[in-house]
Amino acid sequence: MNEFLHHYVEIMADPAHLAAEVSLMLLVDVLFLGTIWPMLRRVIDRRIGAEHRKIDQGHGADHAEPL
Repeated sequence: MNEFLHHYVEIMADPAHLAAEVSLMLLVDVLFLGTIWPMLRRVIDRRIGAEHRKIDQGHGADHAEPL
């Protein structure tokens, strides 16, 4: 356990390791969000639109004519 802790502290205190970790995190997050967010956004927009139409139907609202 002592050897493990020594290596752990050594790695965590190494600025080069920390920079590499941050770079990889940014790269993976940007790639992940860049590919997933557009799909997720479409799903969210569809759900919001469906809820909006349902509420409008319940209230008898018609957005075809300007107020």
